[in-house]
Amino acid sequence: MRTALAGLLVLAMAVILVVGARSFPLRPLVPGENSALAALPPQLSAAASCQRLTDADDADRCVVHAADLLLAGGLTGGRDLTFYVQVSPSDRLAEIIDRWRAAAGAIVSGGPVFVAIGPSNTVWYANTRTGVHLDTGTFASRSSAQTFVARSGLTGGVPW
Repeated sequence: MRTALAGLLVLAMAVILVVGARSFPLRPLVPGENSALAALPPQLSAAASCQRLTDADDADRCVVHAADLLLAGGLTGGRDLTFYVQVSPSDRLAEIIDRWRAAAGAIVSGGPVFVAIGPSNTVWYANTRTGVHLDTGTFASRSSAQTFVARSGLTGGVPW
């Protein structure tokens, strides 16, 4: 009886962890008011070190170090990954997404969460519910960029 109860408790905790890791904040962020980094998937925000570009700017410059497990397997060819993240109003975000679509990248997700891999193996991400968008530096290959998208939780999936 105790073993079955302990098993149910472990199962319940696993479900809570999986559901929690897959959830995104749905409240739109206001430019200049909230940190865009807080609206990113926990896998990515935990791995990144960020710094505000300027006080007047809503953008952060973030770095994931090459030794981080998020980049394991040489996804960036042994280099740190730099990305820029910010919150934009919906009209500005729509313009950004339209520009990315026109650049002929490979679209991974085209719904409320837009994710694409650019022609130079960069990742473009925009969440139309929160206004958060980011673009990364170059990955070693298109498949490396796709691996990063999956691991980082940008499409809402389980990270590994």
